[in-house]
Amino acid sequence: MLTKLWESVGEGLADKWVAQLGPAVIFWFSGLYFWLGWQGLVDLSKTLLVLDTLQQITLIAGALLLLIASANLVQRMGNIALRFLEGYWPPILGWLDDLKTNDWARRIQANLKHWTELQNKVQNGMATRLETRQTSSLDRNLHYMPADPKDYMPTELGNTLRMAETTPRHIYGLDAVVCWPHLWTLLSDAMREGLTGVRQQLDQISELWLWGILFFVWIGLTWWAVPIGLIWSWIAYRLSLNIARSYADLITASFDMYRLNLYKSLHFDLPEITTKEKEYGEKLTEYLWRGTSPTNGWMFKHP
Repeated sequence: MLTKLWESVGEGLADKWVAQLGPAVIFWFSGLYFWLGWQGLVDLSKTLLVLDTLQQITLIAGALLLLIASANLVQRMGNIALRFLEGYWPPILGWLDDLKTNDWARRIQANLKHWTELQNKVQNGMATRLETRQTSSLDRNLHYMPADPKDYMPTELGNTLRMAETTPRHIYGLDAVVCWPHLWTLLSDAMREGLTGVRQQLDQISELWLWGILFFVWIGLTWWAVPIGLIWSWIAYRLSLNIARSYADLITASFDMYRLNLYKSLHFDLPEITTKEKEYGEKLTEYLWRGTSPTNGWMFKHP
């Protein structure tokens, strides 16, 4: 009876819930193991097998409800976890924010200086193969950092996503946060699908990180909860960095490829020359955010 019931449940939930319920199963099973031990689990399984069908169904339904409820709760907290990983911390951690942000500023400046030295050697043909690889690695890492030190965040993940938010402003004068809802409607289906898919991965990995942190609730049962939680959350965070870089690439590419469509859809004149684009972008941002009428000859262009 148990086998047939699990098969029927699995057929209905596999595609939709496996990714979400997987961490929940590991979390609760680990807690049960910490509490009962291996022999306790064996004895529990024997006890369950001798129960009648109704009792087995009731216990299975209760376990599923617990898994679904806990997974749903973590999913709802995923955005909060992601914001925390980015470095948007409460005021009480302001001292840590300043400490980490200043540390990133020093590291970025040191890396920039080192990259400049290596790049000169590469251009002069004096760099070794190791130095050439180091130059490429530093260049890639620096690419995913905000251009303005004022935009630095206390975490690497935060700096990566902050780079995507601030690059359109520095290059085109467009505030990504203000313009994004309008630009989103103009993207191709392929671009939107790519962004949605990567964003979902980022949300899922933040939920996975949160499950690792939740392992600390089992400290009262065993000290093993500490290393497991730390390793779990560390791996999840490292995985999030690559996903965040892909997401940042797609955000910046969206502005690179579709920003002029934003002007056209709003029926505003396009920037006449490249050097004027940042000025136009700032005016467009002001118009979208505050409804300020364009001035200085930058007029609404009727279709």
